[in-house]
Amino acid sequence: MRSIDSTAFQTVEKLENHLGSLSLHNEVYASPYSPKPLKITGLEDQFIYSTEDIAFVNTVDFTRTGQHYAKHGIYTTAHPIFNKREYKEFWDLEETRRKQGLTLPGKLYLDNDEWKIQEVHITGEHYGYLNYGEIKRSKEFDKKKGIILSPHGEKITTETLGRGGTKKERLLPSFWDGDYYFFKAVELCKFINRHLVVGKARRKGYSYKNGFLVANLADLYPFSTSVTGAYDGDSLFEDGTMNKVMGYLDFINKHTDWKKRRLHNRLDHIEIGYRLKNDPVKRGHQSNIYTSILSKDPGGLRGKDADLILVEEAGKMVNLEEVLGPTLKTLEDGIFMTGLMIVFGTGGGDDKYWQAFESLFFETYLQKFISFENDWDDDLRGDPAGFFHGAFMSKPGLIDRHGNSDVFGSIAFENKERKSKESNPVKQNAHIMEEPFKPTEAFSRSANSMMPIKELDLQLKRVRFDPDIKNLGREGIFVNEGGKIQFVDRASLGINSPDIPPVVSDFPHKDTTDVRGCWVIWESPYRDPKTGQIPENLYRVWNDPFGIAKDSTEFNMNDSLAGTYIYEVPNTFTATRGDRIVAEFIGRRESFMEYDREMFNGVLYYNAMLTYENDRGEVFTNANTLGLVDRLTDEPEFVYQKDLQKGGKGRKKGISIASNPNRKITGATSFRNWLLIKRGTHESGAPIYNLHYIYSAGLLQESIKYDGKRNTDRVSTCIVGMFDIKEFQYKNIVPEDPSTSIVHDDYFN
Repeated sequence: MRSIDSTAFQTVEKLENHLGSLSLHNEVYASPYSPKPLKITGLEDQFIYSTEDIAFVNTVDFTRTGQHYAKHGIYTTAHPIFNKREYKEFWDLEETRRKQGLTLPGKLYLDNDEWKIQEVHITGEHYGYLNYGEIKRSKEFDKKKGIILSPHGEKITTETLGRGGTKKERLLPSFWDGDYYFFKAVELCKFINRHLVVGKARRKGYSYKNGFLVANLADLYPFSTSVTGAYDGDSLFEDGTMNKVMGYLDFINKHTDWKKRRLHNRLDHIEIGYRLKNDPVKRGHQSNIYTSILSKDPGGLRGKDADLILVEEAGKMVNLEEVLGPTLKTLEDGIFMTGLMIVFGTGGGDDKYWQAFESLFFETYLQKFISFENDWDDDLRGDPAGFFHGAFMSKPGLIDRHGNSDVFGSIAFENKERKSKESNPVKQNAHIMEEPFKPTEAFSRSANSMMPIKELDLQLKRVRFDPDIKNLGREGIFVNEGGKIQFVDRASLGINSPDIPPVVSDFPHKDTTDVRGCWVIWESPYRDPKTGQIPENLYRVWNDPFGIAKDSTEFNMNDSLAGTYIYEVPNTFTATRGDRIVAEFIGRRESFMEYDREMFNGVLYYNAMLTYENDRGEVFTNANTLGLVDRLTDEPEFVYQKDLQKGGKGRKKGISIASNPNRKITGATSFRNWLLIKRGTHESGAPIYNLHYIYSAGLLQESIKYDGKRNTDRVSTCIVGMFDIKEFQYKNIVPEDPSTSIVHDDYFN
């Protein structure tokens, strides 16, 4: 698929008047996709596919058969009786083309600074779609000449039309670049035994293309089976895919020599075949098309030995993982893939529905889906991704006669649309998700949040999907052996170690999630090179205990988790220079003591002091039992400012947040400001903020959704930390070398 930097449209426009003089290149262009090793540890035997940007020319030649039908109302003038041989040869050739595709000169090729035309192969499904896949669409408008063109270039009127001047009609498709890339991706998946996930902008004609894939399979191949599933029936029926399937089959029966009877002819089940009178035996093709509404039956795609399975509107499907797992198994026979699954979807709406779809799109390599090189997202460029059809492609009115999308023109058009919605950020964000230029826009989060959502969302995607970042942390627990604290990571005990609970990384977590939690360490404690000791006051621990009751009534007590973060203060002697979170422990144990014991092991391991919210939990009691009260900080003096006094518990251990709403607001505002502290600049010139050093997916998700009402335990923990930062920021951290000193962070000032 094209990148947002594609110049194919401009290249063809420049050479338009000279195409007839160009010589033919002597090689056939078979595929726009080329493989290279997937550079992910343990998956080096897999491939990621890069995409060539093609400048198409003369593609109208792929539609000559359809042009004849559009002009004369018939596909061939040969008579089935009087020109029987010619008639049969025509339909036999067309059937071959529907199966094998067609190769014709159609691509600009630069050979030693000389432009040539190269033969291009389109797939059989693409050929069939172009010539037999009647769709409902607008006639093309040539803005330069002020005329209306038929699908194949004939002038219809000389009127100049503005908005609202065109009407949709039932027409055969024109050749569009986006369709070419999609059908070629389908072809490649069949060849390499991989499935396909498609993320797209809206209104890109996929219900038509999907419908033709299904109809074409059933019409051409005896005993074939396809299943189309969706979360609800809207995308299947009404004006959905199955209506398209039925329309294609009816068109073929009416206008071609491939007429076939049907044993079942319902939108939920079509079976091609027939029975003789008084004979129960099925005859003919015996190909079947089934549908399944997956909200009612997540396993509805199983049990049918399918050649093709389509999963539509995956962005609506909260149970996508439940659907995919068992279904993919039915498409395998040992090491062989017996059927193809294509998963389609758009972003938009509530992200709780499309998180599974997002994960599949960016982590194709974790299941048997083809991985394309992300050529759209700057922050994820070069990483694996699914097939992406952005808003900058296939926009009617911004496609030349050869099928090349005017990428720059489409982007300019959409930028105007985005700007017109600036006064309403919610509507603007929803529009961007539906008309994205890049996958991260399609899967962006919309929330009424005071936090920098866009920046946080990009960092979340890096943390979740960038192979170089997602596995930075070490997962494990602390073990106290004879007073010596040791960190035991999962890797040393095996991935499925029963001794270490899983990380609680999602927000909100599912009812079935194991919420016991474990430590994740991104930076081990710094030790002075001379003494081997951890400097005093270099690390701080922040804690928000879990509790039976909290300050919101919108969640169940079982949702409450304890949050613990270890923070390295700003300094001049560690490799990172501090001012970042280096470890976390998020979870809920059977008792306060069980959780706190593990937390205090972390406190001792980092030689840290602990600041905690004292409105709930039993931190002080448990610290006293463990003999660690000296590790607890006093209530920060900062809270004695006039607007933060009310509700304070006096100069005790910890800090009360819930007792005074102003403290929560002040802490949340400070957290937002801390996230946006600039730490440097990328090579691209983009700023690097503190938030770019947050590697906790859960904290990033909570920050995106933070509105002061939800149960955001991780953010609550950081709010505690903001008051702690103010309290200690003027205290000196003394390393062994007295020439070094702390770097002060003045964002509170």
